[in-house]
Amino acid sequence: MWGRARRSAAQHARRRNEHHWAVVDDLPEPLPVIQAELEVIETYFGDLLNELLSFRPAA
Repeated sequence: MWGRARRSAAQHARRRNEHHWAVVDDLPEPLPVIQAELEVIETYFGDLLNELLSFRPAA
């Protein structure tokens, strides 16, 4: 503790972010989706998706 320089917050953040994740998309084209999966998505995310994808002109 004595005689050691204190690290700045930026240095701590840099140290934490040393390891970067790489996302690899090696899925088949197109990705197969069955009817049951679509029904689950519509049941649980339908309202949210409708809100996010709806077009509303700027007021």
